[in-house]
Amino acid sequence: MGCRVLRIINQRSIKKAIFFGIVITYTLTGCKTPFFENPEHDDIRHFQQQWCIMQGWRVDWETVVKPCVGKVAWDERKVNSEWRTDAYNSFIKKWEIQPAGQFSRFFIQSVTKEGIHKNFGGDAWRVYIREGPASLAPQVLDHDDGVYEVVFLVMEPGNYSAQITLDFTLCDGLRDPPEDWIIQGTNQAKHHKDGILGYIGDDYILEPIGGQSVVAFYVPENTHNTQKYISVVKASTCGITCNLLQNGFGRWVNGVWQPFIDNSPTTAEALDNPFTKADALCIYGDSIARYFFRSLISRGICERFFKKCIEAYMKINQQTYQTTPTNDFNKLVLQHMSEFLDSSDLSSNHSVFVFNLGVHFSIWLNFTTYKDLIDSVIRMLRSRFADEHNNKPIVIWKTTTSIEKEKTHPKNLTHWRFHTHQRLELFHKYATNAMCKAGIPVLEVYPMTASYPNGTLDHVHYSANAQRAAEDQLLSFIHKKLKNKPT
Repeated sequence: MGCRVLRIINQRSIKKAIFFGIVITYTLTGCKTPFFENPEHDDIRHFQQQWCIMQGWRVDWETVVKPCVGKVAWDERKVNSEWRTDAYNSFIKKWEIQPAGQFSRFFIQSVTKEGIHKNFGGDAWRVYIREGPASLAPQVLDHDDGVYEVVFLVMEPGNYSAQITLDFTLCDGLRDPPEDWIIQGTNQAKHHKDGILGYIGDDYILEPIGGQSVVAFYVPENTHNTQKYISVVKASTCGITCNLLQNGFGRWVNGVWQPFIDNSPTTAEALDNPFTKADALCIYGDSIARYFFRSLISRGICERFFKKCIEAYMKINQQTYQTTPTNDFNKLVLQHMSEFLDSSDLSSNHSVFVFNLGVHFSIWLNFTTYKDLIDSVIRMLRSRFADEHNNKPIVIWKTTTSIEKEKTHPKNLTHWRFHTHQRLELFHKYATNAMCKAGIPVLEVYPMTASYPNGTLDHVHYSANAQRAAEDQLLSFIHKKLKNKPT
């Protein structure tokens, strides 16, 4: 007997069958493939799902905090808990390595020193994939069941090595500082005296999984065009509304940033096009912003494209913050920002204000205070620039760069206690999500720096090359915006 198939005779019938979950084929002797089954379509659908998970990663701060809700206050630490994860006993429980051009993943099982497989989350596993044909930054997803999913998109086939490190356990990576932490510092709210937090020698673990410094794996070549799936999702927003200067995700190949989606001209191309100089470019932030500013200067971009460039260094007087209650600290930051925005240099609609409030704040503040700060900044910007007829600068949020806490020495120094990958990533996600919702353009540099093969120069700052592509994206965006603005 052959294979009998329930045939769908029109489009309406197809929709009804799918809606009600009706099986539209059934198999008798001789049937091997269900009607309408297409493995390639399944691959594309899976790629779309993983792509949207990656896009959501940059703004999904709630998933990060979920395993640690109610557990991050400083007095909630469990220093001697039998449930602390042991990096040596933990292991990779499953590999799903796909051909180049498709998402791969593996799963980490956290295990205690006594060999118990944990069934809840809160560990901070950090993964680098920097050795191989490309250098990339995977996303680590805490499933809150003791298992951590590591997802990454490899476009270049070949042999790779991953560094898999346990930084913290039991939510210590997201741990908030004490309420009076900021006023206990001696310089820029840092350099806290050792011992004021009590014993923290075991907080920062910094141990590789299974005692292995690297874990090797092989990504096979794809028989299809590796760009095929990218082209399918290129126009997809994944339900996320965000005015990104560029998508932000990609990898480094031979020292050059290669975005997964690239639709902006290079600086060289911009130089060949007529470009009316903008009135002023103001870069506001900390020392990371200063490095970015100086790179623009050294490349001649300021001189060529702007009438004036301003470095607005966010520095609050030491005496001021040491005599200011923590709850009022945000007011000082808003006042400091307002002073620069009041400048006559930024009173033109052909001026540009690029700002960030990142690394220092993840060291200084608890997460709730930081959320309030970001929300307050957005309200302040809206109130200032609500009138469309007023001259106002182009305002751009530049995300924070990644850090490498592992380069701080000694590793459990008191004043770097809250300087963690996990806190910075959480702060980054919240701020990016808020800026996206507010309609403020976002220059995304976190994945670009997190995957930079040479890492940081110290533990915070990068060489100019790490953000060179972001500089090009910024210039291209400004160029487009100015063309549409009245003179």
